[in-house]
Amino acid sequence: MLKFLKIFSVLQIALSFFIPTIFAQNRSLQFENFTIDDGLSNNSINCILQTRDGFLWIATKDGLNRFDGQNFKIFKNDPSNSKSLTENYVMSLLESEDGTFWVGTWGGGLLKFDPLHETFIRYDLPINDDDYIQALYEDNQHYIWYGTTNGGINKLNTISKKFYRTEKISPINFIFLITTLLQSPRLIKNICG
Repeated sequence: MLKFLKIFSVLQIALSFFIPTIFAQNRSLQFENFTIDDGLSNNSINCILQTRDGFLWIATKDGLNRFDGQNFKIFKNDPSNSKSLTENYVMSLLESEDGTFWVGTWGGGLLKFDPLHETFIRYDLPINDDDYIQALYEDNQHYIWYGTTNGGINKLNTISKKFYRTEKISPINFIFLITTLLQSPRLIKNICG
């Protein structure tokens, strides 16, 4: 009888671990589909990022959308306002480690969002021949890297506001850059496109 109780106890403990797993596999995921009919500025989406304040930011070909779970707020270029989005075609998004929200546009350069005033501050190289931002990334030294269509990869020191331009990357530097990028667990979170 004592042997039976031991076996029953072990079996009961084992089943307590496996039964929730079995039932968890039967749960179905539910998705909601949002379109321009629901308030999204455009159905063509380039990037989605959820920031630490809970907002879902959606980069589209016609504006930047902020979704609070209920409603969309759309940010677009206003030619009469120099602090509006510089270009409606938004390609990439990044929330840096310090909580700064960065926006890469397709023709309007790199922007920093000012959440207090809900405006944008443009960051650009002194000589800029490529405002088409393809991707954004923050490295472990808190530099903001951004890749452009024709201008190569650029790096911004957010403290000094100094830019570094990489016109040609040697194979050794390219391997170092890729290795550095891949060592970051935030890489997957921040890639869009």
